[in-house]
Amino acid sequence: MIELYSDDLAARTAIEDKSVNEISVFWKAPYIDENETLAKVSYKRSGEKMKVSARNYSQSLSY
Repeated sequence: MIELYSDDLAARTAIEDKSVNEISVFWKAPYIDENETLAKVSYKRSGEKMKVSARNYSQSLSY
C-alpha cells in the first residue's frame, strides 16, 4: 500500500506541477513508532513521469 499511494502521489504531482523534478514521500505510523520514519520513497522526473530513484524501509515493517 505504501508503494501504491506513493506512486500515485508522485504521478499526480508530475502532471499538476511541471516544475517539480524530484519528490520524496515519508511515511510515519504513530501506532508503530512515533519517532521513526517507516518508509521513504524518492522519485525523479523522467520526461512527463516520475520514476522511483530510491526506496527505504524501516526494519519495523515486516514484509
